[in-house]
Amino acid sequence: MQSAVFDEIKNIQKNGVTQEQLQIAKNMIERNTYYERESVSNIASEIGYTFVTTDDTKFYENYIDNIKKVTAIDVKRVANKYLGVEKSAVSIVLPQSAKDVKISNTTVQNSSPAKFISENKSTQKYELSNGATVLLTPNTSNDIVAVSIYSKGGELFENRVGTAKLTASVMTKGTKKYSTTDFAKVLEDNGIKIVPSAKPDSFTLTVLTTKNEYDKTLELLDEVVNRAKLDDYEIEKSRKDMLNAIKKSKDQPLSVAIDGYKGHIFEGSPYSVSNSTLEKELPKISQNDIKKYYETAFYPENVVISINGNVDKEKTLNELTRIFNGKKGQKFDYSKYSIPNLTAQKKITSTIKDLKTDWIIMGWQTSGVKNQKDCATLQVIDSLLGTGMSSRLFKNLRDSDGLAYQLGSQFSPNILKGAFITYIGTNPENLDYATKRMKEEVFKLKTEFVGSKELQEAKDKLLGQYIIGQETNLDKASTIGWFETSERGYEFDSKYADLINSVTESDIIEVANKYFTEQYVISVVKPE
Repeated sequence: MQSAVFDEIKNIQKNGVTQEQLQIAKNMIERNTYYERESVSNIASEIGYTFVTTDDTKFYENYIDNIKKVTAIDVKRVANKYLGVEKSAVSIVLPQSAKDVKISNTTVQNSSPAKFISENKSTQKYELSNGATVLLTPNTSNDIVAVSIYSKGGELFENRVGTAKLTASVMTKGTKKYSTTDFAKVLEDNGIKIVPSAKPDSFTLTVLTTKNEYDKTLELLDEVVNRAKLDDYEIEKSRKDMLNAIKKSKDQPLSVAIDGYKGHIFEGSPYSVSNSTLEKELPKISQNDIKKYYETAFYPENVVISINGNVDKEKTLNELTRIFNGKKGQKFDYSKYSIPNLTAQKKITSTIKDLKTDWIIMGWQTSGVKNQKDCATLQVIDSLLGTGMSSRLFKNLRDSDGLAYQLGSQFSPNILKGAFITYIGTNPENLDYATKRMKEEVFKLKTEFVGSKELQEAKDKLLGQYIIGQETNLDKASTIGWFETSERGYEFDSKYADLINSVTESDIIEVANKYFTEQYVISVVKPE
């Protein structure tokens, strides 16, 4: 009986009601109202009740007229808003003789509403009854809806290296309802994008859709999160594609240099997984490894869901509660993981046949994103040193010394630790000198104050790039979702500019001395 009731509700939510059904319901309400208002005591009771609940006696006077105005569209809309299994509480009354009988049809979960946590001028934070965090950023400027879903842990808690990446590659290759081809077609036909990806600190689902296709998108998201096929054929196909991509990268000198550097900067940790490691480990991953990872990847207490767009808040919170309710696992704690320190200088040399250019990468370990002041200072240093044609590396090593085909710097902070690198492509005869000059430019920051004008230009360039990086709904959703996942909080978005502007000349010297030591990794790629 219970399931039949909810089946009928689902039917109304999906298909609505006919005009005939609507008119019959209106007639019944109208007749019952007239019957009930025959009694003076009933009239007094109804007026009293409506005045207490609405603070207006006109609700009583206009009740029948308002019933007549209800449309079939109204019925479907309200049914979707308020009714359904996940929004219900069921009370069962049994005879005394059945008090010890187990109830088998306990399909209804008594889920409490989402809990409002906090808000700023643009975003509201909620905690779902299952423990997931939702960040809602209303946006009525366009019809695009962007969803970034982060699950804490990523590659940190995989049992075999490469499992998370291989899982991400097959999650959208067919579900229990859709074949691989059908799923790709329904995404394309509706202009929906759902892209899983694995990173050291998080497993991510990026979703892009429109307001009109939002309901369909939630249905497909449910399929990806809960009913992915993960069949052997698609696993083998994805494994082969990944191995082929790794093989091709061996002909690209900068990729080879990065691979050498990555294999040693955080040696023995997920932060240091290189293509060479993946090439060895991917063939060992079984379907069972992938299924185990998939089953726990979206445990709700580890999930942060950031949404930017014009969506129905109540419906969204209820649907996301339902989608992530069945996931198993345990709460992830970054503090229980550690990344080994780099305690000595390491040099890795690789060769490529017929290469005309030497490539050099120098990398230093840094703190992670939780050290906000150091992180901000290193970003300013990156802007000073190697970002754009006004940077020191470009002006001093390329323009003045004529050493480089390509060069730059990059700061990549993870949650637990980060890395700062400089790189250069140069003529083979200039290898040693280019290495020496690049190191000199980095180490100069340890002893010489940066001028106030150069410092301000570096900050302006950095903040300008940040603003440009927030152009789209997806950019905004991803940024605050990552801030929340990395435990800086979604409000960090509004604090970022002040933090960057607070960096001083003394901060740069202090941070440069802290991190730019003789303990670094140097990766060189040159001709055979």
